[in-house]
Amino acid sequence: MLSTFARRIVCAFLLIVLGADLAVAQTSTSSLRGTITDPKGSSVPGADVKLTSAERGVSLTTKTDRDGQYQFLEVRPGTYTLEVAAPGFSTIRQNNLILLVATPARSDFQMTLATGATTVEVTASLQTINTSDATIGNAFNQTQLSAL
Repeated sequence: MLSTFARRIVCAFLLIVLGADLAVAQTSTSSLRGTITDPKGSSVPGADVKLTSAERGVSLTTKTDRDGQYQFLEVRPGTYTLEVAAPGFSTIRQNNLILLVATPARSDFQMTLATGATTVEVTASLQTINTSDATIGNAFNQTQLSAL
C-alpha cells in the first residue's frame, strides 16, 4: 500500500501530465496555404513567397513546390502582407491579410508576365469560410472581450 506522501506525488504527476495534454490540444495559431499559377493556369514552381507582420516585425519565407503550392503552418493570428515573386513575372502583394485563430486561410494568385519592374497589388480580401478542415475560430474585438 502506498503512503499518503507517495499517493500525493503520483496524483501531482498525473495532473501535470494530463494538464500538458490539454494545453497541447488547444491551438492559438493559424495557417495559410495557396497555389501560384501563370497566366495560362500552369503552376509556378520555385516562386518566393513572403509573409510579413509589420506590427510584430516578423517575416516568414518559403518557396512554392513543383505544383505551385505554398504553406505557412502555425502562424500567429494577426494582419499580414503576402508577397509573391518569381523570375519573369510581376511581383504580387496582398496587404491587410487577416489570419484568425484556428482558421486555416487560403490565398491563390495568378501571376502576370513582367513588363519591366511591375508590382501588382491585390486589394480583395480572403474568403473567411474555412473549406480546408473542420476547425472553428473567431476573432473578438475589445467590447466582446470586456463583456466576457
